[in-house]
Amino acid sequence: MVERVAESYRAMKRDQAGLPLAWLPAGEWAIALRSRTDLYDALSEDRIEPAADILSGFWRNELAPIVKEYATHAALAAGDDEAARRFLHNVVRNWLIWRALTNAPTAALATPPVGNPWGCMIEGTVVAPKASRYHLMARELAGMVGSLSTPVVAEIGGGYGGLAEFFLRDQPHGVWLDYDLPETAVIAAFFHLGSRGGDRVVLYGEGPTPTRRDMLRPGLTYIMPNYAIRDLAPLSVDAAVNMFSLSEVGREPLAAYLERIEAITAGWFVHHNMDRPGVVQHGHERIPASTFRLDPRALPLVATGFDPFHGPDGDYRWFIHRRSERP
Repeated sequence: MVERVAESYRAMKRDQAGLPLAWLPAGEWAIALRSRTDLYDALSEDRIEPAADILSGFWRNELAPIVKEYATHAALAAGDDEAARRFLHNVVRNWLIWRALTNAPTAALATPPVGNPWGCMIEGTVVAPKASRYHLMARELAGMVGSLSTPVVAEIGGGYGGLAEFFLRDQPHGVWLDYDLPETAVIAAFFHLGSRGGDRVVLYGEGPTPTRRDMLRPGLTYIMPNYAIRDLAPLSVDAAVNMFSLSEVGREPLAAYLERIEAITAGWFVHHNMDRPGVVQHGHERIPASTFRLDPRALPLVATGFDPFHGPDGDYRWFIHRRSERP
């Protein structure tokens, strides 16, 4: 698995050279990547065992910010009582909201044992950070595109792969395209290879990069660098989705991503992002989601609302756009 991830990472970094600034790490993400150099150096130098050691514990080591919500694993492991109370309160609250909205069994929130996951034990299931959120979003996406014989979803910024995991459990014939920075894509690649199996995951560099819908095979996950979305043909996906990251990438990359989302989306665009002005992290001000610019003639906004887990006073909102005349 890690040999495949390393080879793909080198291909992504090779093809990233010389790209316009809009497709390079920017905003908060440029800073976040500096804390993971041990992994990137190991992958670049084909040192498989050190890379495997890091990836096999990504839920608990320097890669762990990608799974964080409410508290870090380091704080909990160190016995920080305040962090533990905050984590327990919020995860249980989210679980109660999720249960009321879905009426699903708690076992549906189980996370595959890839990367040494952790969370809060509820009714015999370890409920990982963000699991309730990802599962609820996956159900909503399934309601939008699940009636299609082979729904194609493109996620911009897939994180470690949690949303895709929940969606594909119930949509085994679906196709998931994960477009992310190479440094994050390798974590998702490792997670999906472990959870779905090597024959159901295609990594960048393993054959032609998919540019058209007819190049996609049902039931597969494709892990691609963010810039590969530039070559995806218009109206290739039934839904595009983003959670948490478009507000953080900087204005030039945001404009580039929105242009491509508008072009490739034949059906739905759903995103969930910060919508409060004046939020500064690592010296960068987040872009309020309500200011994102899409052509209302192409992808009109059909619904928006506050984050169901943070409530009406929270900083996050969800937005749903839908192409008015589906091809």
